[in-house]
Amino acid sequence: MISLTLHTIHQQLNAYLKSALQLQKEPVILHELSEGKDNFLDLNTLAFTVVNIEVENNRTTNSPYVKRGSGIAKQYPPTNLNIYIMISSCFKTEQYLEGLHWLSSAISFFQNKPVFDAKNTPGLSSEIEKLTMELVNVDIQEQGHFWAALSSKYKPSVIYKMKQVTITENKMKAIIPMVEKAIPNPIKK
Repeated sequence: MISLTLHTIHQQLNAYLKSALQLQKEPVILHELSEGKDNFLDLNTLAFTVVNIEVENNRTTNSPYVKRGSGIAKQYPPTNLNIYIMISSCFKTEQYLEGLHWLSSAISFFQNKPVFDAKNTPGLSSEIEKLTMELVNVDIQEQGHFWAALSSKYKPSVIYKMKQVTITENKMKAIIPMVEKAIPNPIKK
């Protein structure tokens, strides 16, 4: 589910930027950031990178039992995830301003389309009711630690929190008939 969702959002962003910037090539690539990966940081492109995945704990219950007709089904509740995506401007020094222009255009895309659902996003999984994209503030010190953890040089970037990718196993484990009346206790004191 994660890969399908990322692929769909990535395609939407690419289509928007190709049109807005009048480009022939794909302006955004899915990539992990690393200095040693084919000199990736100077490819004159935007990088679309997953930097964190967290569980959204908004469940009212963790019980796997749900009422189904005249019985009870054992089916675990879905896992809702928030995925943090970083979009980085990976341009050569002489193209620095162009990279900032592309990054600004990517921000415009998510500003104008902060919600993705079945109506406005063909290809989005039917299991996802909606995704929201929320721009995350990262202070300078956190950003320094973040880029150091990636073993990479800083590049202009923004981070979005993509809320809620749902992962669910649609298989029921068992259906248990409901108890309709209590059986009296035959042992009396």
